[in-house]
Amino acid sequence: MRAVFIMVLAWALCGGAAAEPIPLWPGVAPGSESWNWSEEQPASAAEPLRFIHNIVRPTLTVFKPQKANGTAVLVIPGGGFESVAWAGEGEEVAHWLTARGITAIVLKYRVAHFPPGETLTREAREQRQVTAIPFAKEDAKQAMRLVRRHARDWGVMADRIGVMGFSAGGLLSVYLGSNNDAGIRPDFVAGIYPATSRDLSAVPADAPPLFMAVAADDYMPQSLRAFDVWNKAQHSVELHVYAKGGHGFAVSKRNLPVDTWTDRFEDWLKWLGYLPAK
Repeated sequence: MRAVFIMVLAWALCGGAAAEPIPLWPGVAPGSESWNWSEEQPASAAEPLRFIHNIVRPTLTVFKPQKANGTAVLVIPGGGFESVAWAGEGEEVAHWLTARGITAIVLKYRVAHFPPGETLTREAREQRQVTAIPFAKEDAKQAMRLVRRHARDWGVMADRIGVMGFSAGGLLSVYLGSNNDAGIRPDFVAGIYPATSRDLSAVPADAPPLFMAVAADDYMPQSLRAFDVWNKAQHSVELHVYAKGGHGFAVSKRNLPVDTWTDRFEDWLKWLGYLPAK
């Protein structure tokens, strides 16, 4: 398995395939050695892969722009730690980023196991989702290590690596930004309608700038906890609350107020110097 990992990683680094999945770990992901179930990718040949369930083997997929500007974003889709919203919060976001010269690296991380046809109460389902969070956090940390390790190979500048997460992926993004390990800390963080760990209460003295976009009619008010923590610590944070947009809007356009959050994010990146100003 280790030989396969090295071979696939080398192929991707040499530019053989811009979107070829790269194994996140050299072998079985630590802590899930006994996970023997199969990953589910429910999609027909006529429609894109929307959600991935029962993930055992986490991966990174690199999307390279035609003309890279040196900035990279680790994209972490949501899915409630029950699945990974691959299309709407992964691939579509990557295409939006690469259109602006940003290298996008999409993370497929481990999630909770839900056998097909299993019936659970809401409480039992939520509890199982929670048990997957530590595995997902380890995958997010490993993903950032790999991105930093191979920044030069992917045409990325080592001091221009950010992370963007949606919902559950937002929790992981904020986790990376609030971590005391400088080796995994991104240079900037975007939390889009993020879930937030209940134990988030402080951030390091060198916490990266944080951008947030949420809708007022979202059902996840805990999204704002990260803003409060960053703001009280007097770290750079920008928050946009839109009148309507709900949850899961990602980069799609639905003729709602929230449609313009990507414009504000682009402005923010230019202000920080991660995108060239016109």
